[in-house]
Amino acid sequence: MSVLLIEPPAADWAERAIRSVRERFPGEPLTLVAKADPRAGPRVAPPGVAEVVARRGGRRLPGLADVRAWLALAARRHGAVVVPFPGKPQAPAPFLRLLVFSLLPGTRLWTLREDGTIDRMGAAPGVREGVRAAGFRLLDAAARLLARVLALLAGSRGRTPLVFPPGTPRAVYLLPVLPDLSHTFVYREVLAILERRPEAEVLCLERGIAPFLHPEAASLLGKVRFLPRPGIAARYASLFGWMVRAPLRTGALFALYARRPRGSSGDLLGRGPFVEPRHPGNAFLLADALRKGGANHLHSYGSTYAANVALGASLLLDRPFSVTAYEDFDFDYDFKMLAEKFGRATFFRVTTRDSRARLGRQLGLERPDRIAVIPWGIDPVRWGGSAHRPGRGILLSACRLVEKKGLRHLVEALARLAQKGVPFRWIAAGDGPERPGLEALVARHGLGGRVEFLGPVPSDRVRELLLQSDLAVLPCVVAASGDRDGIPTFLLEAMLCGVPVVTTPVSGIPELVVDGETGFLARPGEPDSLAQTIERALADRPLADRVAACARERVAATQRVERSAELLLQAVGGRLPGT
Repeated sequence: MSVLLIEPPAADWAERAIRSVRERFPGEPLTLVAKADPRAGPRVAPPGVAEVVARRGGRRLPGLADVRAWLALAARRHGAVVVPFPGKPQAPAPFLRLLVFSLLPGTRLWTLREDGTIDRMGAAPGVREGVRAAGFRLLDAAARLLARVLALLAGSRGRTPLVFPPGTPRAVYLLPVLPDLSHTFVYREVLAILERRPEAEVLCLERGIAPFLHPEAASLLGKVRFLPRPGIAARYASLFGWMVRAPLRTGALFALYARRPRGSSGDLLGRGPFVEPRHPGNAFLLADALRKGGANHLHSYGSTYAANVALGASLLLDRPFSVTAYEDFDFDYDFKMLAEKFGRATFFRVTTRDSRARLGRQLGLERPDRIAVIPWGIDPVRWGGSAHRPGRGILLSACRLVEKKGLRHLVEALARLAQKGVPFRWIAAGDGPERPGLEALVARHGLGGRVEFLGPVPSDRVRELLLQSDLAVLPCVVAASGDRDGIPTFLLEAMLCGVPVVTTPVSGIPELVVDGETGFLARPGEPDSLAQTIERALADRPLADRVAACARERVAATQRVERSAELLLQAVGGRLPGT
């Protein structure tokens, strides 16, 4: 029996989906039906998949892709078809897709939930989901009609003036996801805020799935309220309630999205809010969660989708909001709306002067007065300690294995060091889409005996590894998409642990790492420069000791999490740093 898996919409879910199918149908050949990307060429089958079949459709008739895939597969025999069901059981069923693929000869239909559960879709569940899908279509059509009417009535009311709350605000802090392996710097700061403002509330849009919990995430989980994911009836009751209760503010929100290039008031409706907890349409649920509380300010972590949800709730409630931007404003994505978010926000917070200048240029600001520079902080008590640097060339990189970390250039640099006979051992802690390519590159250069990929590890384990390393290496670059780091948290952690860092002068890194004083800098994207810099840092132990001591002092003086939390609290209260 062969198994057919319809590719889930999100890349991280797709990886988990393949693992779930392999566990549910062990030993069976797996075919992945994936959306075709005409710009990327043929898809390479991921690990565990025997074949990839392209779904080709059009913008006007997206369902045609499923029909074409069905025709391509009809002559084959598949024992099972697994269809992803995002948001199950709250979401409306992808009924047409279920119907199309259930007609493949000799197949049994299964549905895949986001948590990896695979359920058999029999006749009775199929009828029930068909009724739910029909009800969703009717409610959504009515909502779209009303959204157009309200958007016309509201006109430009979405362009509301900037308002600071009077007195000391009671703020709600909005997280995109918890737990997550990449957001420890956020969780650390929010915990410090709660120590100073126990009455503050923390809301989270999405409950993440992580193989383990960093200590920061574990400490924060019990202090967070997750935004609910209601079913069809409850969700549309909330939506229609806002249309009746605050028609002009609701219309202003729809009008804001309708004014976008190629935008529509219907962008906030449809299946998206059910499927994706960070979809802008979930602004209505966030406004519901805040309406009866005493909070008078909303602060969003992240300037992308979480900020869209916060922007919508701010308009619906007529309450101010603000944004902590990661390095996430340089590249395009759905619903970017950067100018609209900045126009409504009381302030944007960035973490480096370089980020402030780049964001100001994007917004066309001569004086970016409402962009505050507040660096990420670190806990000197938890991350203190003296590294026992063994002197054997132990190099550590702890990060998500993505393009902007520049690790492909590090492998090339290590190959040059190996040719020169420089002793080293590189430990890579973390996971991500670059890992298969990095492993292949390591094998191509014959470095397998000198390199170890640990996969993701908890933050306390990162500290243990740092305290036994000679250098912390992170040769950051600007990715092709424009994505880049500000100042990577791993560098702060290494510097506070007394480990010399080797990195590159990208984005805000040179604001903290000065070559030969608080670290070692190589030219970005140049393996020769990186190899020379690593060799220099390993060979001159007295210089590395002085650099490490100076770096620890600098981080302890300027990057304390208590200071960052206090500065953000002041900004929420209307006192921006430097004003």
